[in-house]
Amino acid sequence: MKSQLTLISRVLSLFSGKLASTSALASLIVVMVSPGISASTNASIQGLPNGNYRFCSNPPSTQVSDQELLEAGYCFLFRKTGSQIVGSYFNPSLSTEDAVCVIGQASNGIISGEGLQLSQGLPNGMSDFAGVRLTNWDEWGYLSVASATVLGTYEQTGYSQIHHRQAVLDLSNFYRYNAGIYLPPTDCFN
Repeated sequence: MKSQLTLISRVLSLFSGKLASTSALASLIVVMVSPGISASTNASIQGLPNGNYRFCSNPPSTQVSDQELLEAGYCFLFRKTGSQIVGSYFNPSLSTEDAVCVIGQASNGIISGEGLQLSQGLPNGMSDFAGVRLTNWDEWGYLSVASATVLGTYEQTGYSQIHHRQAVLDLSNFYRYNAGIYLPPTDCFN
């Protein structure tokens, strides 16, 4: 925050006398205090430079705290390399550790590909996920999956690996957060 205020002070001194109104000054400050946060992903994901990103279903404030991340709704922490998207889709506020690693291509805020889910036991609706019709994985319908098969269950932990041969993740109304300190997966299946 201190570095942002220093930057604002420098810019204000450069712009002194050049801004037409107080509202222009306020607009400049808002843009500078919230770098990297966009209102939604309507700006093309495929247009983002290669790198790590985090998008969540609830809008952030200018200061993202650990508590706010728990209230961020569903999040997708991903890596973009060329046209390839690989990431983890999860809800940080849920006590379950269910998450789906999604790998695919982006088009207009929608990631289409396949996914690998780690689930404590077999999830409710597993029979629906096994069909060829896309079924909502979460209650909001952001992630839809189909053609699921259980790859195996770890005896020590009880976690099941579920391969969704079809996965469609709709990020079109998600908000961009900073990438944070955690790295996205580099691959779902290795």
